[in-house]
Amino acid sequence: MVFLVDDPREVLLRAIALAAQGRYARAAADLRRLAADRDTDAVLRSAARCALASHRRQAGGHRCALVDDGAAAALAHAAPDGSGRCAVLADALTGLAADRLGTGDLAGSGRLLTRAEEVLDAGRPTRRWECGGRPALRTAWVRAEWHLYSGRAAEAMVAADRAASLAADCPSARHRLKTDLLVAACRAGVGERDAARETATDVASRAGVLRQRPLEWAAWGLLADLATDDDDRRGARSQHVQLGHRLRRQLPGFGAPAT
Repeated sequence: MVFLVDDPREVLLRAIALAAQGRYARAAADLRRLAADRDTDAVLRSAARCALASHRRQAGGHRCALVDDGAAAALAHAAPDGSGRCAVLADALTGLAADRLGTGDLAGSGRLLTRAEEVLDAGRPTRRWECGGRPALRTAWVRAEWHLYSGRAAEAMVAADRAASLAADCPSARHRLKTDLLVAACRAGVGERDAARETATDVASRAGVLRQRPLEWAAWGLLADLATDDDDRRGARSQHVQLGHRLRRQLPGFGAPAT
């Protein structure tokens, strides 16, 4: 398969950026093309399958995402040894953990998450964000979510604080936004609702400016839950619903209950 303009790595980065803006249809077309290209190295193909899986999770399709994340893990195992292989293997395992979490399989999710953490601990240290900080940050996100789903709010807050530390100097505005949103959710979980509301409001504002529509949508959903009066609740729900409609045009089923 021939990429007429962009090399495979540029195709991947473009697709990730498009999905962050909620432009899922265009992103998915690039990712499917990349994942199917046997002339592209296994590391990039694995990353493409992981990205496709994340789209499915955002639409509530955790069981469907298992297929893409499983394929990503197989591609990562087949890749030559190196820092890139470690990163995509950890990404795939983290994705599988998130998929299992979404289906209610806490035990399976926990085992996969522990395996992802072991892969990162055993990997060669690297200063490259995408091969070092990024997979560690994603694993910290899912660990915090795993604690929340398990009813361990205090432990979730500890994991979220670790994620915030990892994200402090990261080059990706989207990763910083998502981390702040996770921190807000964990603060709500431990009863710090005022701090959670302040953080979520900041995330919604920044996400709007940066056109990070999925994160803006999620922030307004959290703000609707945290509202202190009916007017604020109605306003937050209105923003959440409007953004949801926009995103569903690009990703059918966006925001649907997990399947």
